[in-house]
Amino acid sequence: MNELTGAGLAILIGFLIGKILKRFKIPAVTGYIIAGVIIGKSFIGLYNDALIRELTPIVDFALIIIAFYIGGELRNSNIKNLGKPIFYITVLQALGALFFITTGTYLLTRNLPLSLVLGAIGTTTAPAVTYHIIREYRASGPLTQTILAVVCLDDAVGIIIYGIIIGIAKTMIFHGEFSFFLNFIIPISEILIALVLGFVGALILNAAIKKFVKYPIDIFAITVGFLLLWGGILKLEWHNILVFMHLPQDIHLSSLLMSMTMGWYISNYSARRNQIFSALEKMDMPIFIIFFVIAGAELDLKVLLAQAVLALTYFITRGAGKVTFSILGGLVSKAPAKITKYIGFALLPQAGVAIGLAIIASQKFSGIDTPLGDLGDVIISIIIGTTFLNEITGPFGTKFAITKSKEVGRAKEYPS
Repeated sequence: MNELTGAGLAILIGFLIGKILKRFKIPAVTGYIIAGVIIGKSFIGLYNDALIRELTPIVDFALIIIAFYIGGELRNSNIKNLGKPIFYITVLQALGALFFITTGTYLLTRNLPLSLVLGAIGTTTAPAVTYHIIREYRASGPLTQTILAVVCLDDAVGIIIYGIIIGIAKTMIFHGEFSFFLNFIIPISEILIALVLGFVGALILNAAIKKFVKYPIDIFAITVGFLLLWGGILKLEWHNILVFMHLPQDIHLSSLLMSMTMGWYISNYSARRNQIFSALEKMDMPIFIIFFVIAGAELDLKVLLAQAVLALTYFITRGAGKVTFSILGGLVSKAPAKITKYIGFALLPQAGVAIGLAIIASQKFSGIDTPLGDLGDVIISIIIGTTFLNEITGPFGTKFAITKSKEVGRAKEYPS
């Protein structure tokens, strides 16, 4: 099967199963993921690794669009009103996941470096699923705004925690020295560079729309083209430049943070913000369906079953840590009661960022033997396996949160 056939089939099958499951009050995004599982490696096998790699550009583009939308929901007025709860909940739920996962998996494996790395990766949240559920049910209100802000900032916090923890784990395994520069300054620099690039990109995009655009179709063309260009720049091979500048070659810039920054700027400072977001909404559904179908197709049940007990421990402790410490964050910051009670249930999805960090960790610790097998293989197996579990159950958590808070059906079509 070629990539065009694969993309078309993913859209049609995902759409069909999503519609069927929605009749049973199951979120459509869960249907898309299940469709991917059925036609992917674990069952029918229509989508193998080679085809999934060929569809990767579409998946990357979908993530950039989703991040742009999430940034667009971060209105300055809402951040000002909910700033304290957003900060405390973001930090504490990440630390809660780190503590619970590390403790739970260590009690099972007695391998502290492995447990620390799994805990650090588990701090991240997948914004794509959360945003899609909020949009599908047209949710709006204080809880929804806080959820979007937290999932936006959570990956930045997670990347910093990961950088520190990975240095500690390497020191424990290889008995070397902890590098403050490599394990603290570099992660923060990655985040700042991505934010600056997003800000500069938004300035250029807004100026281009002001100068050259007369019709809505022009806005669509310029916005999509610019998001693709800017996202592609962050994915360029920077190895030679880093070597020339005598910098570490494992610097990774986040296209998600870059795109979120662009969306935030356009939403708050562009006079054409309504037209920009509404133009994108006219074409995004097929892209989103492909994204979630491919996420499901990547699941390999053999990987999940091989480490079933450890994977289940990670899954349970991660959820418990995020929900429990989100409540703590709400209490400490004196957030409204419905934010305190329900936001943790919307922070369970895990996907792209976690898998990316797991791949980096697996490369760093490849060849390290443990009773569970190669340390690098164990890390990647657990994260990929539990990503499926979190992507299937996460939509129900988000739906539960926005439904119980009575914020379903209150949204406009795009940021105003």
